[in-house]
Amino acid sequence: MNKQINLIINGKGGVGKSFFATNFVQYLKDCGIAHCAIDSDHENSTLKRFQPQSEFINLEHRREIDRVFTTAEASDLLVIDCRAASTDLFIDFFDEVNPSITKPTASNNSAFCPTRYMMAVPGSS
Repeated sequence: MNKQINLIINGKGGVGKSFFATNFVQYLKDCGIAHCAIDSDHENSTLKRFQPQSEFINLEHRREIDRVFTTAEASDLLVIDCRAASTDLFIDFFDEVNPSITKPTASNNSAFCPTRYMMAVPGSS
């Protein structure tokens, strides 16, 4: 398996990022899929609360983002529950480290952006 860094990210709070991250990590555990998880929400730390084995990085100290890469060295699959309004912080960091990381065709990374908006499905009522 190639290394994957999966960011659960959205510019707004209260859209379900931590809910999704917590359940996704539980799914990985239930399926026996090796992974590491990081919580970066210093206000709520929902992922760390429900998945105590998760690591925590404090984005108030920008250098802590470096731990993403040291954690990724230990695991092929990394899940990061990003705090609200951290999108630019992560994107800027990855662009500084290696600009090709944020290009969709050049990496195996994912950004999940939960939203409160519902998509209309043609033919549904």
